[in-house]
Amino acid sequence: MQKRLVKFSLIASLAILLALPTVGLAVQNANVAGKWLLTISTPRGDSTITLNIEQDGSTLSGTSLREGQENSSELTGTIDGNNITLNMSMGGGGNRRGGGGGGGGGGRGGGGGRGARAWEGVVDGNTMSGEISFGGRGGGGGMAITWTATKQ
Repeated sequence: MQKRLVKFSLIASLAILLALPTVGLAVQNANVAGKWLLTISTPRGDSTITLNIEQDGSTLSGTSLREGQENSSELTGTIDGNNITLNMSMGGGGNRRGGGGGGGGGGRGGGGGRGARAWEGVVDGNTMSGEISFGGRGGGGGMAITWTATKQ
């Protein structure tokens, strides 16, 4: 009788141990679908980008519209748990008005519409934040821009 109890206890313990690794392994992706107001901070001041994000599982798509632009740009990205990567151009997709949008002033022209950059960050409820780095030419220097976004 005691041998059966020990054998049963061992089998039950083994079954529980085998089941434990599967419990809690599926990480839920943060829900980032919707409208976000993203602010980038540079030495020359802040700039605002409106994001409209659509989410299908871990795949993100949508548009970004930088202040001072008339046309939006496409954005793509991924979400893995709370880690987000957005691929979008700093340059925007429309007309540059006045003196604020060209070349790199105020952090606005860093991408210059010349292709997407990866914006990596972390989502925390209705906010997210991160940093985007711009390397200097020839491997030297460069700067990092911090960004924060709030879900609207």
